[in-house]
Amino acid sequence: MDTHFRRIMVAVGILALLSVPSVTYAQSFEGGQEKQDRREYRGRKDTLFQDLGLSLQQQEEMRRHRQEHHERAKDLHRILRDTRKKLGDELDKAGSDEATINSLVAEMKELEAQMIDSRVQGVLEIKEILTPEQFQTFQEKTKKMREKKGHRRQHRKDWQNK
Repeated sequence: MDTHFRRIMVAVGILALLSVPSVTYAQSFEGGQEKQDRREYRGRKDTLFQDLGLSLQQQEEMRRHRQEHHERAKDLHRILRDTRKKLGDELDKAGSDEATINSLVAEMKELEAQMIDSRVQGVLEIKEILTPEQFQTFQEKTKKMREKKGHRRQHRKDWQNK
């Protein structure tokens, strides 16, 4: 009996030791991707500013524009997400109110229109900050960045679906 108990304890100990590296590895990535993405963005932004040959004034205007645009987009996304949730909750009810549903749908349409307007306004503001040559380079660089980001997103989705 004593040797049987000892074998079980050794097996449990070995399993515990084998699981520690995987838990540690998983914890090291907790929140790490977001931090890494921010560091990469800062690096790309600095590289982009250098590639565009921005003056100090242009750099400051681009930073200000990015911050303002980002805050506005974040707010609109949050409101849209909340409205979608309300719509889903209303549709899930046994006795859904059609007027409420139509109101929420209209609100979502308005929010999406505001998001489109905000994006277009953002591009027009960037055009005012940059010279035509800088804007063309900016478009080429950001297109490549979006393609790369899209590839990362697809890779992440593929990994999550495994």
